[in-house]
Amino acid sequence: MDNEISLTELSFISDIAVMERREDGAFQIIGTAPAWLDRFFPKITLKRQEGISYEDSPFLDQFICDAEAFWDAGVEKKLKSGAWIETDDAENEFPFEATAVLLGKRKILLIEAAHYSYEEKQQIIQTGRDLALAYHHLEQTEAELRKAKQAADHANHAKSEFLASLSHELRTPLNAISGYTQILIKHPSVTEFQSERLNIIRKSTDHILYLINDILDLAKIEAGRLEIERAEFHLRNFLKDIAEMFEVQAEQKKIEFVYHIPMQLPKLVIGDETRLRQVLINLLGNAIKFTDKGCVMLNAEYHNGRACFEVSDTGRGINADELEKIFSPFYQAGYYPKMTEGTGLGLSISKKLTQMMGGELTVQSNMGHGSVFRVGLDLPAANAETDEPDTEALKKQTDILIPPSPEELSILINLVQIGDIKTIRQRTEALFQQDKQLIPFATELIHLVKEFQMSKIRVFLNSFNPPPSPPRNGEG
Repeated sequence: MDNEISLTELSFISDIAVMERREDGAFQIIGTAPAWLDRFFPKITLKRQEGISYEDSPFLDQFICDAEAFWDAGVEKKLKSGAWIETDDAENEFPFEATAVLLGKRKILLIEAAHYSYEEKQQIIQTGRDLALAYHHLEQTEAELRKAKQAADHANHAKSEFLASLSHELRTPLNAISGYTQILIKHPSVTEFQSERLNIIRKSTDHILYLINDILDLAKIEAGRLEIERAEFHLRNFLKDIAEMFEVQAEQKKIEFVYHIPMQLPKLVIGDETRLRQVLINLLGNAIKFTDKGCVMLNAEYHNGRACFEVSDTGRGINADELEKIFSPFYQAGYYPKMTEGTGLGLSISKKLTQMMGGELTVQSNMGHGSVFRVGLDLPAANAETDEPDTEALKKQTDILIPPSPEELSILINLVQIGDIKTIRQRTEALFQQDKQLIPFATELIHLVKEFQMSKIRVFLNSFNPPPSPPRNGEG
């Protein structure tokens, strides 16, 4: 009731126009409209249509836009404008003020003819002129920025076209050099000395090809021309192919390579197989390059349509102040001999590709204790069909796992009986440092520990702990 009285009283003040905003966007006059309302704001009571502004007063138009957001927020306070100047046909200048009020659910707009001294009026006029000048400069700046952006886009497009053309012109002869070099290496008349030199040529050629491909990929990503292509692919076979590739590289470097693929996976998932392979190859390639002893591990997990791939190593690690820099183009962490082996683009490209696939790439590292890179992204199952490794493959995998000593195995089994998952994890992590032959066993066990699968841990440990032989006749 008080609100009604206030509005009624206000509506009789000749210098104040009281209006209520209706649902259709129009403003309805409450009480008597002041004589100056139609003179300065003839369209204020018309329905506000999308994209149509109150052309008679740009300042009031902007205030009403702000007022609509204020009303929608539902705060029962006042939104008050600063004073502004309107000019009539005779070039006479008059100051006004506007206020938006929310009374319950009623959206009220007040426009008041302000009264100021000559000095105050001149100050308002000058402020309006300053604002107009600032707005003009802002428009000019925006126009210049648009023009600069268009020029940058054009230059970026030209750069991409140039790189694509250049890479084609370079790759064609380099592929020929690499191919003929491999043929010559296998020729029976080539001596060992010649073979070594030919290998140097082949490796140098391959290095240039990798650099060209990386630069071209980065240019495509930055220009927005590289597209993610989602299709069905066999996840288990995908991971096995990558693992087998790096088993050979690890063996050549005389370090261990261990991988874990979950027992249960969807048979087919939907994602960009090519780009995901590129990311994992970059991460595993770096892990092997920077690991001189110990092992490199690839661990895969899959839950509810989301996959996580973890690449860890026992290499030198990365300084804390370099953890963000390593994802910058051409930045290489580590010590010089290793830095010269790559282009410095692999991690930058991997980060960008992972983000383009809707995932994230993170890293954890401590100097002297290796690094862990994690890729998490959605790979929804194509259907309900699951894919489990065959029993012969499982038996073969178990056969190559070498367990710790019977005493350590017995301790682990006892810890399972009492449910001490924390101590199991601590003792399992210690196995990685004891003997490299225990790494596959420890990797499998730590995976079960992370999932808190006590029953599976018990079955796994008991498979290496044969039951006691039955007593002979006459014994017992």
